Amino acid sequence: MKNQIISIMPERTKYLIHILAFIVSLAFLILARILYSFLLFHFLVETFAVVVAFSIFLFGWNTYENLNNGFFKVVGISFLFIGALTILHTATYYGM
Repeated sequence: MKNQIISIMPERTKYLIHILAFIVSLAFLILARILYSFLLFHFLVETFAVVVAFSIFLFGWNTYENLNNGFFKVVGISFLFIGALTILHTATYYGM
């Protein structure tokens, strides 16, 4: 019998999280546009990329036990390194 992944989060909560993430992203973009600063915009985009990369890492790391498949673990660890390199890129970018 295949393992079934059951969501414990109600559908309404999922939609609210997506809407909240969209609003926060839009607010960051508007803030960057108002201030008209390339460095601020670059920092916000890089920070978002780091958060996404680490989220993918956590997903891959935590699904290994449930799926018994090493693919997600490899992808997760790869995104951990991508997130770390993105942090280094942001920290060493000229002008930041």
